[in-house]
Amino acid sequence: LVPDKCTTVDRVNMAGVLREVVAADVHDVEEMARLTYEGRDWIMTAFAGWLDSKTNLTYGVEADGVLKAIEDVAVVDDGATAWLQALRVHPDLRRQGVARRLQLHVIDKVLREFPAIRQLRYTTGGWNTASLRLAASCGMDPTHEWGVLLFQDTGVSEPEPVAKVDGDAVKYRQISFVGYKEAILAEHSRMHRGTGETSDQVVEVATATDVDAISQLEGGVVAMPPAWIVDWKCVARTPATLDGVFAKGGWGCRQVRCSRGAGGFAYGITRADFKGKVRVATVGAQYIDGHNDLGYAAMLLLLSAEVQQAISDGADSLMFFYDKCFQDRLMQANLGTGKTCVLLERKIDAERVSATTP
Repeated sequence: LVPDKCTTVDRVNMAGVLREVVAADVHDVEEMARLTYEGRDWIMTAFAGWLDSKTNLTYGVEADGVLKAIEDVAVVDDGATAWLQALRVHPDLRRQGVARRLQLHVIDKVLREFPAIRQLRYTTGGWNTASLRLAASCGMDPTHEWGVLLFQDTGVSEPEPVAKVDGDAVKYRQISFVGYKEAILAEHSRMHRGTGETSDQVVEVATATDVDAISQLEGGVVAMPPAWIVDWKCVARTPATLDGVFAKGGWGCRQVRCSRGAGGFAYGITRADFKGKVRVATVGAQYIDGHNDLGYAAMLLLLSAEVQQAISDGADSLMFFYDKCFQDRLMQANLGTGKTCVLLERKIDAERVSATTP
């Protein structure tokens, strides 16, 4: 549905002017990034690309001559999905309804300009109660949830316990990557003794077709997601779509096969962050006949491989998404936190969009 409180005319009120974002706003956007996610915001690595793209719309709110809020929407999945991303509001304008005004405005604009859109989507942290309330106010519902690991390397080698549920702030837990990898492998060895597994094999080069094949095995990936999650974003759950992501360069994919049939996959990239480099990866595990231990063991081996990749690439932080069903077990082993990533979605009524689009 096109929000009835929005118009295509940019408006002015006490909280500023809604307008299109332009290249000259770059320094204002940099300032918002500096004040977000402890200075580790990613948006500056994507900002120029948004403005150059014909399938992105980027709007913001200007107050006193300065851009104080921004949000981008990307049209993906062959025009079927509007992906909302990078909603940022400067502290000066928070708690004034600016985020909701801006998001409704962006939704209205993209539905009018791209009438073939059939769903709105975005992801947010499960701890981000303000973002979840905003989604609900815009008619979006949670459809899937992943566990997420956010760690920053301390550079020491001793294993450290990391299990803790955070509050509303995004915080990269300080851990040793080397010690964390050792702790994961120790847990994997313990699981092997319990499952009777004799060997695991990690295939360093895999494809999107391999990932899809593992996810389709009998028993399947636990809690099958409706889309592939790729660096906080989601794309249509097809091998072709994931191949398109890998084709952009920098992405690697691996799979693991266990001796008793369970398997898993991981795909990831080491990229620039606002500060330093971050290893981003998605890990999925498959189980057979309800033998959750086998999938857990496969996931642990893939996690250790991704941590090693972060170390080899010189990344100083990591961000991993994984099947939430394993979250409690990771926390019990002092290997995980209670953080989650939530996919939010709203289906679009084709007849209503057609009737309200000029």
